[in-house]
Amino acid sequence: MAETDVVIDTDVAHFVLFHPEDLQHRDDHPIAWYAYDFIYGPESAAGRLIAWGTGSDGGFRVRMTTGGLHPEEEQAALAPWHFPYIVRHKRVLLDNTDALPGLEKMTDPDDLDGKFWLVLDNGVYRVSVFPIDRSDNGELPDYVVTFAAVESMDGIAPSATPPLLEPFRGRDARAQASFESESALLWPQKAPDSTDELLGLKIKAGTKMLPRISTRLACSEPIAEAIFPSDFSRRESKTVLATALAVGQLGILARPHGRSQRGDDLPVIDLFGEALVRIETVALGAFLPVLSVKPVGKPDMTAPEISVARLREGLVLAIREERLQVGRFERDRMESLGSAEALSTWALQHLELPFDRRLALYGATAEQRIQGILAALAL
Repeated sequence: MAETDVVIDTDVAHFVLFHPEDLQHRDDHPIAWYAYDFIYGPESAAGRLIAWGTGSDGGFRVRMTTGGLHPEEEQAALAPWHFPYIVRHKRVLLDNTDALPGLEKMTDPDDLDGKFWLVLDNGVYRVSVFPIDRSDNGELPDYVVTFAAVESMDGIAPSATPPLLEPFRGRDARAQASFESESALLWPQKAPDSTDELLGLKIKAGTKMLPRISTRLACSEPIAEAIFPSDFSRRESKTVLATALAVGQLGILARPHGRSQRGDDLPVIDLFGEALVRIETVALGAFLPVLSVKPVGKPDMTAPEISVARLREGLVLAIREERLQVGRFERDRMESLGSAEALSTWALQHLELPFDRRLALYGATAEQRIQGILAALAL
């Protein structure tokens, strides 16, 4: 019988089971990629990744075994969650996500203590994670993970996202929402809080910015102080980004949420786009122009299925031919999107377009967006 019993810490309230060689195609992915449904779902279905949430950070004791629960564990065990998994490399690693392939990888799996690896025969397994309520017996583990060899993964439902498995009675196992779901690509539902006395900042035509995404702008010290003072005196201020600060011009109403600087480099301001707006008035300010704006209303975002299919095919072809430069993470996200609005917004985020053209298409109907995007892709 294969078994290991370890205490492992987490500061992201998640644990993962995997082998690094199975996930090397994710080595260019951003932090927490395992929490996106369009990534975790396919990896779970392929038997390459198991992940679950603990509900809190801290240290947890985990026992992994090819056997079953001990009698004391059976009495304290909560309902398990079952996962499909295929062992391809004779062993599997229990990790707190630090060793996962990706841009934020912090630990080399080969440097980890051998106790975090469970040696197994290659093959298909039904992996069951049992949360254990230790409130009556502090000697028990928080989780018991059992590996049962099976003929196939049929009948073991993959998870769309890592489930939440808290080791406390009364907290039933449940699925967690995907990190940044398709809704993040939809038109903002909340109207801007303020539309008057906004600072105006003229930006370069190549800037990539839309509502509901962030951008980083390097700027002079005086501009940085105006937008995001170093003493944080105006942290809630809003700024309108546009290529020309003129009446009738489209722009993005943005909220500054961070500032950084390295040595003698220019300050960098982080801005989150809140709404597409049209400039109504422009006045002189102490340093930057002061504007009033009117939010642009949401256009018709319905489109025939044939138009959506044509857009998707065009984007897939452009990525394959390297006319649209995105990594696997964004390609997987794009292929998971279902609505005309989300798919066209994704395209507008990534296409190389002049800022004004990007905004004009964003404020257009879904059908107009699709036609404009296909034209930009030369299809």
